Formats: sequence, structure tokens, C-alpha cells
Amino acid sequence: MKYLLLLWLSMTLSGSLSAQILIKDPLSSPTQLPRAWHPDSIRWDTVFADGSKLAILEGPRDVPGKPFTYAFYLPDGQWVMPHWHCADARVFVVSGTLLLGYGERMDKRKTATHGPGSYVIVPYKTAHYESARGNTTIIGTGTGPWCTYEFPE
Repeated sequence: MKYLLLLWLSMTLSGSLSAQILIKDPLSSPTQLPRAWHPDSIRWDTVFADGSKLAILEGPRDVPGKPFTYAFYLPDGQWVMPHWHCADARVFVVSGTLLLGYGERMDKRKTATHGPGSYVIVPYKTAHYESARGNTTIIGTGTGPWCTYEFPE
């Protein structure tokens, strides 16, 4: 295996003392194969009664400090009530248009429009609500443990 020399330390104490620290070359042998997803080929883990869908693409949602990636599908016109998450959500809009508003009370007139290619960061404990204009798929990342607090109606 390939090794990189990270540190070479020489000290002189009644002669010479030398030490070296070697680490494995991170490019020599990948631990996983590359993976990719196309919006039309996502295997949805959960399909909800309202037609929305959720898929965990990689990583555990419940392990503290571990990142995970998810896909969420929201049908045209569907609204998600105000809520917040216990970790930052980083969201990329893949298709459709995400309508995103902020606050503990939904106001459908006060949403920002995020079309395909948009990237949004919703900080943890930020109350927000969303809807879709056109069938909308987002891919997001978060850090576990993941939770969602929904505000009472």
C-alpha cells in the first residue's frame, strides 16, 4: 500500500532520535464505490397518504453527528404545515418549484419561490412550511439525530 510521510521529526539528545508518522494514502483504496441517483429512479422508502414520498439515500438519520442524504417528493399543490428540524437542512431543488415560507403560522402569500437548481439552507429550529408548484423533488442533507417538531394547528 502507498503511504505518505506526514511528519519527520529529528531531535538530538545524546545522539539522534528520529521518528516518523505514516498515514495511509486516502487515494489508494476507496472504501465505497461511487453512487448516483436520478430523480426518476429513486426508490421511495415511505409513501404518505397525501402523496408525498421520502427516501433515505445514504447514511443513518438517527446517529448523532453522522450525515445523511434524503430525497423528498411533494405533489403539486400539497402543503406541509409549519415545523422545524433539530439540525440544519441543506436542500437542493431537483425538479418542480419549492415554495418556502418561514414562521410558526402558515401564510401562503409569504413564500419564496425556489426552482430547479436552487439550493436552500434552513438552520435548525427555524420554523418553516412548504408547498410545491408542479410535482417537486428535493434532495437534502442533514446530520443525525434528525427530528421534526410540528406546530399545533
